[in-house]
Amino acid sequence: MIDNESLEASKTFTIEKGENLEYFLCFQHYGTRTKNITYGIYLNGELIYLIDKPIHIKNKPYPVVKINVSKLLKNGSNTITLKLEKGDIKGGYYKLNDIYLEVKASAPIPLLAIALVSLVVPLLMVRQ
Repeated sequence: MIDNESLEASKTFTIEKGENLEYFLCFQHYGTRTKNITYGIYLNGELIYLIDKPIHIKNKPYPVVKINVSKLLKNGSNTITLKLEKGDIKGGYYKLNDIYLEVKASAPIPLLAIALVSLVVPLLMVRQ
């Protein structure tokens, strides 16, 4: 959480990336946000998301933000940082909640594999 005393907050996590996988950083963000305040979210020092518009949601959960971070994510230690970019946060706060990585397979199925399966399965069914 960032507030009057701390204009930046970081969390470090460790991951071993797998091959043919895509990684999405997911989170909810909320807190004091007026038209004059901008926050940045960084992964390993690279800006990945800018919060520059107020969110007004009455009695509803904040939306989950999902960002593909596959190219910025490193094997080993990674750091996510929330930072006040512009404005005055006096008397307010901002935070990220429910931060997690979503992992999806990214390798497409080769066309040859699809063709072989479409030929072999009917042949097996005819033989029985």
